[in-house]
Amino acid sequence: MGKLIFSNKIERDMVEMLKHQDERVISLIYSQYSHILFNIILRIVKHEDLAQDIFQESLVKIWKKGALYDSNKGSLFTWVVSVCRNAAIDATRSKSYKLRERQVQEDQMLQVPVQEAPQGLMGEKLGEVLHLLTEDQKMLIDLSFFQGYTHEEIAKKLEIPLGTVKTRIRAAIKKLRKLLHT
Repeated sequence: MGKLIFSNKIERDMVEMLKHQDERVISLIYSQYSHILFNIILRIVKHEDLAQDIFQESLVKIWKKGALYDSNKGSLFTWVVSVCRNAAIDATRSKSYKLRERQVQEDQMLQVPVQEAPQGLMGEKLGEVLHLLTEDQKMLIDLSFFQGYTHEEIAKKLEIPLGTVKTRIRAAIKKLRKLLHT
């Protein structure tokens, strides 16, 4: 991996531009550091769309707080990395991020194709407990797992909100697990 080498003059110019809130500095920071900054953020938050948002917000924060940069505490690059890294870490601590991560994990769990399900679940015991689900739950399980529809396709087909589809499928799976393990 190559080492980043920038002239002291470019960094000094960027610091002066930041202190005077010169808008051109954002273009310079972007051209000099964007690739590495974005990758740092992406490694932390693991979602490209969120990383893009955080990167944009970080650039605005860098521009607004540029006067606070102290060259005695480190290079401009180090400070810019810290701003982006801290913004990404803050995002992972937010309630919305934690909900998103839980939803992603649940969606991944729910998207397991039927043919990859453990054989024991596909046997008689599953047949015995499926009839204990409500009609809505049976229909959603059938559409999702046996007919292979995505959650989005089910929502369109049944003309109900996507969140409702996911919630109902999740509830049906919890019920099936409970019934299968009793």
